[in-house]
Amino acid sequence: MLTMSTSSGSSKTSRRDVQGTAASYAGFAICFLAVYNFLSDGLASLLTLSAGLQALAFMLLVIKVQGSQSSVSGISLSMLGMYSLMLGVRLCGSTIWLDGYLPADATGDWLYQCAELLALVLAVWLFCRVRHIRKVNYGGSDQEAQDSMPGLVYICSGCIVLAWCFHANLNDEKVFDAIWACACYLETAAMLPQLWMMSKAGGELEALTSHFIALTTLARFFSFIFWYWAFEELAHSDGADSLGHYKCIIGAHLLQLVLACDFLVIYFKNLRKSVPLGMGGAQWI
Repeated sequence: MLTMSTSSGSSKTSRRDVQGTAASYAGFAICFLAVYNFLSDGLASLLTLSAGLQALAFMLLVIKVQGSQSSVSGISLSMLGMYSLMLGVRLCGSTIWLDGYLPADATGDWLYQCAELLALVLAVWLFCRVRHIRKVNYGGSDQEAQDSMPGLVYICSGCIVLAWCFHANLNDEKVFDAIWACACYLETAAMLPQLWMMSKAGGELEALTSHFIALTTLARFFSFIFWYWAFEELAHSDGADSLGHYKCIIGAHLLQLVLACDFLVIYFKNLRKSVPLGMGGAQWI
């Protein structure tokens, strides 16, 4: 009787997760169609679409943490911290009150910032929640051992130095241009702890965590397309001296996309072989 009750409860939880995931995707699709019809102005909206997909990715992690018996397995706390830092730096240091790096259409007036602000709130909440659940339920043993990528402080320091040396000038203020560039470079490194944890876990990645990585990859793709499309116009309008700086932005977005796609390659390779993720000799790019 106890076994049947537990199985029934697990089935209900799983069903709630599926319903929550479907509702999130449906809600996003409705919002996307409304934005496309009333606010979008072609390729300029790709940056807003990228921000919306990232917020949706964090929403699905919230569903995983809240719905699946408070499960935080497979979620990198370091990754959440990196994203929280990156989003906070970009919002507070640039996009909330400066318009140099905002989409040129109506979505850049408020919608892009709202999407990033929502992603920041969700990322901070997840960081606090995952840390608490790990401490209470796991005692910090296995999860902490897997989520132990070294050198993150040095990586963040390198992003700051790189941003000060190589940044665009769309805000017309060296400090605030460097702040935006720092967030861009931090975003490139933000997924590394999750990839590290994935390689160490030795177990299959749960479905909602997979959704998060897939949506993040898609978000990075649209962001890369936007900046690649804008590169020629921006670089030539600012002169040859800024060409190298814009190339760094394009390179950072390309690296984000490559690192995100690395997960997908490993995931589908191990899915095809039906072996646990992290046990199939994953190759790092």
